[in-house]
Amino acid sequence: MFGFPIDEALGKTLSIIYKPEETDELRVTVNKALQNEGIWTGEVNFVGKDSKTGYCSSHIVPIHDDKGDMVGSLGINRDITAQKLAKEELTLHSEIMKNMAEGVYLIGAEDGIIKYANPKFEEMFGYRPYEMVGQHASIVNAPTKNDPMKTANEKTGILNKTGFWSGEIVNKKKDGTHFWCNTGVSVFNHHQYGSVLVAVHSDITKRKEHEEELRALTADLERQKKILELLAETDTLTGLLNRRSLLEQIRREIVRQRRSGKSFSIVIGDIDKFKNINDSYGHPFGDTVLVKVANILTENIREWDSVGRWGGEEFILLLPETSLNGAFVLMEKLRKNLEISEHWFEGKQITVTATFGISKCKPEGDHLESIRKADKALYAGKKAGRNCVMLESQI
Repeated sequence: MFGFPIDEALGKTLSIIYKPEETDELRVTVNKALQNEGIWTGEVNFVGKDSKTGYCSSHIVPIHDDKGDMVGSLGINRDITAQKLAKEELTLHSEIMKNMAEGVYLIGAEDGIIKYANPKFEEMFGYRPYEMVGQHASIVNAPTKNDPMKTANEKTGILNKTGFWSGEIVNKKKDGTHFWCNTGVSVFNHHQYGSVLVAVHSDITKRKEHEEELRALTADLERQKKILELLAETDTLTGLLNRRSLLEQIRREIVRQRRSGKSFSIVIGDIDKFKNINDSYGHPFGDTVLVKVANILTENIREWDSVGRWGGEEFILLLPETSLNGAFVLMEKLRKNLEISEHWFEGKQITVTATFGISKCKPEGDHLESIRKADKALYAGKKAGRNCVMLESQI
């Protein structure tokens, strides 16, 4: 679209495709939108490698690191030069049409009979010269839920009362083809035909098609945005919350517990001897184990609890308004369900267990310190023989 080979574009700033005097202002605008709203959408005038200018529709979302800091952005650009120019041309034509008709026909205000049609109108609807004269105006109305004659009479009634009607309508050519027209109709006293309706028609079928394409594109971009947001929040393999989302969830729980005055428990779980599983049966099997463990964790927690993948074979569970003893009972049940779960490799059943460490996060406490305490309890459980639940108060 911009005419630059990849090796020439990589590492360059936006100034290679945008006008120098607009680059800084655009960068500030985009960064502000990304920080405040999480997305920037707009139309931008660009300059290609050969200095040829054009317009593009840009949709930009931020890229964050594990700490939640924005480290870059991802942009989807679509060349809309043709559409932009077409829109400008339509605007110009609209101004011209105020004084010069494109397709014009005259209709008897009383009987709805076509008195005259200019060559452009006849061409637009596919009729031979003078073939339309003498027929009722309903011949150009595409079928709707109303009868064409009824539709024509309704418009005629409005015109007789107000003197003017305009709108976008679907018309019908002689061969039955339907097409869109932007139509303006006014009442005029003709020296020969008496009171007539002067109808000016512009074919806007292409514009309507473009609008439909743009609606489809916008819907597709919205879907892509949701996918990007989901990818930023979840672990790709297991579908659980990722590390960044877990930290954000913990912060939200702290704010909530400060209002309620109730503490919550943090649990760190680690699959026992997971390295041996990978070494013995391969990483693909190890991935299936991670996914199944994630499913077991999800299925055995309450709807208000949260679970995510902390990293590797480690998982974190957040248990709101749950004491250490309550967390122990819940995790002991979960541990047993995991212990009896079935994992098969080439006809051989593999036993998978996990060890859990639990700490209490107080409203006035440091959540990172609570995570460290849960981690210490976890490793105390590892030293005690694995496949157990260990409280921070037990170490």
